[in-house]
Amino acid sequence: MATFPLFVDLKNKKCVVVGGGRVATRKTETLLQFCDNIVVVSPDISDKLAMLIQKGSITYIESTFYPEALENAFIAIAATSDKRVNESIHKLAVEKNCLVNVADAPDKCTFIFPSVVKRDELVIGISTSGGFPALSKAIREKIEGMLPELISEKLKVLKTERKDILKGEGNALLKKQRLEDIIRKNEVFQNESDK
Repeated sequence: MATFPLFVDLKNKKCVVVGGGRVATRKTETLLQFCDNIVVVSPDISDKLAMLIQKGSITYIESTFYPEALENAFIAIAATSDKRVNESIHKLAVEKNCLVNVADAPDKCTFIFPSVVKRDELVIGISTSGGFPALSKAIREKIEGMLPELISEKLKVLKTERKDILKGEGNALLKKQRLEDIIRKNEVFQNESDK
């Protein structure tokens, strides 16, 4: 069965990434676009993670996994090379009602980590429900190439116009029509170079 796409506000929520290799690094980098409280737990880390620690972007605990690391965590990412450790993270996270993603084990995930396209407030998540993650990546790359360069600036303008329409006069149907007209008039999917 397909997984349900759900966009969650991670502001002020603790996200714990257990592991310090390539997969943990990639997932940490993605989370950093949305979360300001990331804790990485691992005896070893990648050069990229070391740079993020130096910048103060993430908190690092140089250790193998220990249960207290998940205290008050909203999300746990199990990305170690040891299946038994990943399974213990899964079990503990489920007991604590913490969302958990276990790398390369969709059956052990309470959520799927999507492939993400992000342009400021515009966020597109792509998932094959764990069936074939490389396809999600390929689709993400295709979508990234299709989006206009100025899409985030256009979204800011549209957001302001939407607020004005919703505050203004008229019934719900008229407001809906005005919002649809704005999309057509602003040529959202047209790059400046195409005009």
